[in-house]
Amino acid sequence: MAASRCFQRVLELEPDSSQAQQELKNSESILEYERMAEIGFEKRDFRMVVFCMDRALEYAPSCHKFKILKAECLALLGRYPEAQSVASDILRMDSTNADALYVRGLCLYYEDCIDKAVQFFVQALRMAPDHEKARLACRNAKALKAKKEEGNKVFKEGNFEAAYDLYSEALTIDPNNIKTNAKLYCNRATVGSKLNKLEQAIEDCTKAVKLDETYIKAYLRRAQCYMDTEQYEEAVRDYEHVYQTEKTKEHKHLLKNAQLELKKSKRKDYYKVLGVDRNATEEEIKKAYRKRALLHHPDRHSSASSEVQKEEEKKFKEVGEAFSVLSDAKKRSRYDSGQDLEDEGMNMGDFDANNIFKAFFGGPGGFSFEDTEGDDERRKPKGVFSTLVANGAWLYQKGEYKKAIESYTTALTLKPGDTTCFVGRSKCYLKMGQYERALEDADASIDKDKTFFEGLYQKAEVLYLMGEFQSALVFYHRGQRIRPHTQMFRLGIQKAEEAIENSVGNLDNSFVIIPDLFPNEYPGKRNQPIAAVEYLTREKNEKIQKTPKKEKTTRKLLREFYTDQKYLEGLLKDKNLVKSKMKNGDNLKDVIEETLAYLDICTEFWNQECPETPEKEKKMNSKGTSSSPRMPAEPAEFLLKSLEDIDEELTSGNAKSGLKKAEEVLKTVQGWSEKEFPNKKEVLGNLHGCIGNAWIELGKMDRALEHHHKGLELAEQCKLPEATSRALDSIGRVYAQMGEFQQAIQVWEKKIPLVRGDLEKTWLFHEIGWCYLELGRHEDARDYGVRSAAAADETADEKWQINANVLVAQSQLKLGNMESSVSYFEKALNLARRHQDSAIINAIQKALDEVEQH
Repeated sequence: MAASRCFQRVLELEPDSSQAQQELKNSESILEYERMAEIGFEKRDFRMVVFCMDRALEYAPSCHKFKILKAECLALLGRYPEAQSVASDILRMDSTNADALYVRGLCLYYEDCIDKAVQFFVQALRMAPDHEKARLACRNAKALKAKKEEGNKVFKEGNFEAAYDLYSEALTIDPNNIKTNAKLYCNRATVGSKLNKLEQAIEDCTKAVKLDETYIKAYLRRAQCYMDTEQYEEAVRDYEHVYQTEKTKEHKHLLKNAQLELKKSKRKDYYKVLGVDRNATEEEIKKAYRKRALLHHPDRHSSASSEVQKEEEKKFKEVGEAFSVLSDAKKRSRYDSGQDLEDEGMNMGDFDANNIFKAFFGGPGGFSFEDTEGDDERRKPKGVFSTLVANGAWLYQKGEYKKAIESYTTALTLKPGDTTCFVGRSKCYLKMGQYERALEDADASIDKDKTFFEGLYQKAEVLYLMGEFQSALVFYHRGQRIRPHTQMFRLGIQKAEEAIENSVGNLDNSFVIIPDLFPNEYPGKRNQPIAAVEYLTREKNEKIQKTPKKEKTTRKLLREFYTDQKYLEGLLKDKNLVKSKMKNGDNLKDVIEETLAYLDICTEFWNQECPETPEKEKKMNSKGTSSSPRMPAEPAEFLLKSLEDIDEELTSGNAKSGLKKAEEVLKTVQGWSEKEFPNKKEVLGNLHGCIGNAWIELGKMDRALEHHHKGLELAEQCKLPEATSRALDSIGRVYAQMGEFQQAIQVWEKKIPLVRGDLEKTWLFHEIGWCYLELGRHEDARDYGVRSAAAADETADEKWQINANVLVAQSQLKLGNMESSVSYFEKALNLARRHQDSAIINAIQKALDEVEQH
């Protein structure tokens, strides 16, 4: 104000003084920046204050007042090295400057160097006894130190309740002291774990790492609490973070131990299955087995519902499995130590629950809980049959196909003609490559009931793997007609049609003899199959009769092969050409006629599967005029094709076209009912994602955000982690492009638990770090850069190793850690040279030169 008045006085005396006019203008600018800084400070918008002081210092570079205010706000923003640098510069010129002493003390206070901070506050009060900020900071620092030390004392004395209360009181003193409060939360978590307040301890550790993500001790404490509460996956995640940050032998040991406990927790608890303690003797285990085996034996529940029988069979098998391990000293030792029982010949598929039961109770492989009348031959061991079937299924899952076949075969002697056994045994034969036997069992399963959909599907699968795609397609279609909403038939039809399309036109495949589709109509052995394509067994000179067919229908059925058909028909008109012979001696005319005949038979076959009649076309056309969306016959095929088209448009840069297509498909799918199409919500979520991406390309971020949020909502409703992760990814990108870095960070941090691979971690941590860098939170940027670099090292991806190291280097530069910044820039430069990218090399070299000049 005084300067402005002086310049105004000068202008009154010398109105034409250009220098006075300029200085007056400068002083008014400074006053405006001071006013804005004052408002910003009141609103705790410290970045605004720093900005205003930087502008003011351009006019008055030696003004200590502006420098002090800037330094104080830098300290309040957590940018301690920058704040200390400004304060130190002032103290070098004026060692008695109370404001500068206060700022130095403030930086030390927030960096948890409380004793040194108090010294600076006291010194500032000596220079200026009425310095209110220094007085308040000194009082808080002393109170915080006293409470913390008192809590440490009673903790060492074993008075955990008192320590817990003292740490809680200390946390209320100054919420802005992030580092000290992080330690207090960790200390309280330690006490909480001693008091068995494990959930509260985990919460305190989480608060500690939120305040200071580099605080390794808090991660270790939380990991131990997770171990104590048997939350092993979370414990492994924390120990992995610790080991990636500090790769010591101790941390590696803790990680390995947590991984072992996680592995053990995912196994069946055999002690729990038998209801015994882990220190149970051999006799106690035998007694427990006798009790549990009798309790869950299938015969005991033969009159119960099928659901109860199935559950009891499962428990009976688990009891036998548990006994087979715990009654064997070597297996039990390996089980207790967490080792795999499959190693060293201890395959768990070797045991038979019924054999174990027989050893205890005798009898022909089973135990009856009901009195039976008549002689032994009339007794029906129903429980044994169901156990054999369950055992066969279990052995199949374990890959013990021969033993599974034995179990199913034995079951069939008890209950001949059982369709489930035939299908199960067919699956085993199929896995062993015994296709004929697999087909025989599949046929047997549908011998009496042509609508047994599991048997139809198994026969279709066998035929497909035998390369008889057209026959397989017939049975896939039959199954779909019985179970129209069963996905396995839809997928079977799709893969069979693709296989047919890939093989039609190939002369080597044209002469394959396909086994009969209806085996009961053709007596005889299956190793002498009936020719399904009848014309192939005729003499070559016999004239082939083609079925007349409308040209339009033929074109639809043959699709791309229609052109081949017309081409071959044209060749037949060339009399000179058709007289020639091929290299193998065959007449070219015969080969062409046989190929055309094959295409004609294929047309007949496909017409039977998808008839194209005038009535159908008329019906389709009339439906096509309807305004309401109609579900296509093959919705999965329609959606796959549509999504591929949309993706192709977007990736090729045609955002408008892709957007239009996606909106059309979205409208169509919205008209389908969930009863007809159960995956409707999942598909709608994908389409909203496509539309959102298109709007991003078109620069309409608000519209993009709207659709990606809808996609996220649908993904969460359907409980789809991968779709949720993709939606969060896209939303974060939109916020980042809009300059809303804090919102981008919040969204991306929600994505972190859903990340699976190290490469995705690398990208995500880098983007979060970059946003923190843009916000001026350089420590957070550095920490995420370090995490990104660690993940990049795991994947050995040089490009992301470069990006991550540059991010860390930039963050360290902003923090004033010049040596560290140079080190990371040099590491990035060496990686870039190995990557041989001259543009990247030049950019990093330029940045490195600028740092070294400082």
